Amino acid sequence: MKSYKRLVAGTLALTLLLGAASCSKKTEETQQTEDTTITISTDVPSSDPVESTPQITNENGEYLVDGETFEERYGSQLQGYLNHQYYFDGKAIPMNESNYYMIHEFVEFNKMALQGNADLPLTSEGLVDLSHEFDQGVEYEGTDFKCVGDMVKFYAEVSLACSYIYMDLGDEYGIEISQTTKDGVEEQIEAIRELATETGLTLDQFLSVNYGPDFDEAAFREILLHYNYFDDFVAGYPIPEDMLEAPVVVHALFEARDGIATDEELETAKAKAEEFLAECTSPADIDTKGTELVSQGVVAECAKYSVIKDRFVHEFEDWAYDETRQVGDMEIVKTSYGYHVMGYLGVEPISESDRLNIASTLSSEEIYSVYYANVHEFYTKDEFEKPKPVAGDETTATTEVAPSESLPLDENGNIIIETTAAPELKMGADKTSTGLTVTRVVAAVVAGIAIIAIIGLIIATVVKGDKNKDEDDNEEKKPSGKGKEKKKVEAEPSEEIDMEDEGSED
Repeated sequence: MKSYKRLVAGTLALTLLLGAASCSKKTEETQQTEDTTITISTDVPSSDPVESTPQITNENGEYLVDGETFEERYGSQLQGYLNHQYYFDGKAIPMNESNYYMIHEFVEFNKMALQGNADLPLTSEGLVDLSHEFDQGVEYEGTDFKCVGDMVKFYAEVSLACSYIYMDLGDEYGIEISQTTKDGVEEQIEAIRELATETGLTLDQFLSVNYGPDFDEAAFREILLHYNYFDDFVAGYPIPEDMLEAPVVVHALFEARDGIATDEELETAKAKAEEFLAECTSPADIDTKGTELVSQGVVAECAKYSVIKDRFVHEFEDWAYDETRQVGDMEIVKTSYGYHVMGYLGVEPISESDRLNIASTLSSEEIYSVYYANVHEFYTKDEFEKPKPVAGDETTATTEVAPSESLPLDENGNIIIETTAAPELKMGADKTSTGLTVTRVVAAVVAGIAIIAIIGLIIATVVKGDKNKDEDDNEEKKPSGKGKEKKKVEAEPSEEIDMEDEGSED
């Protein structure tokens, strides 16, 4: 699946569900059916839910969604991070937009706390404690984080700045917003309008409960257009001509993983690979014979790949890009996965999905480099006060743990901006096929920072989701970090984009 599409349109329905537990604080009852779990809010008991009328205002005339005002929805601590004036190259950024990013990051941290992805305490309001201080210092790119609120602010500022950077780069490259994007934004707005109607509110009233009193349809549309433009930016981003073609290989893998396989298993796999190669007269034989052996469990994977640079383990890639390589060449290549019987099929144009993935990587790298080169002035003159603890007992233990155990840090102590699970490919040399977490740091965070909350957060005010973690949340996260300098890291998970299993296409 294409990474940027998954993050934008492809996960629209999924984000409706994922956002449901984001800021939920109230008690829920769950009814089990044969194949469905239905979550019912118990906030407003009613003998006849169908005929009940939702309460849309409180005694002060403030609009309510699911019985909550805007301030009740996000708690007392977040308010100090909102309504600060930011500037980009001297131009004032609408406060609605900067508030949106602050709210989004707060929701993401709240998710981590509620789902157990980070050992972060909650306040008596049932929300992540922004005043919570770290026992050990946490730094990233020269920023010293004293409390959780510092991290929320940092993530929001980087995401907001990067969104303006890719808009600026888009103007430079002459990439316009497409009609498809405009139409998609209108569809999203209409979907939210329907949700608002179900609560008895107008769209503007509904949005004001979710994003603040001054937030309305016009602000919502501009933010959606601003964010969704990234699709157009990637689609139109210029990539070098020599990256539009790639060598194509077929391989049959006799698995024997480094650090796992015994010496005897390594020798056995090597012998089987040599015997198999002796039986093949052409790369076509590797494909047909290898596919048969996969069904017998002898070969771990048999597939064709367009070998995109920096995507495959280096032995696999080096063999494909050897300047002396000729069509029809066959050879055994040892990698950390085992022994690959390789066949060279020549150079072909890359697929459109590969082109978009490459464009997403290169464009994200440029955005990242522009941000840290301080090409643009992004700043606020406002001062932020450290959030005050909320009165009452915290709802989770406050026992301190090392940042490496409680916060999303890489092996160098750098904070990871956002992570997403890598696709489970088979046993190929594609560096994402290990099934480890694909880390999207600052360079790629702009590809997915907003849409998760635009729809997911709003639906959370209507449907209270199950707070229990999915099984996937229990899987160990193994991120890889990225510093300011770009460098090729061999035999590690890809840092920026999720790859398709090209072998499955052939």
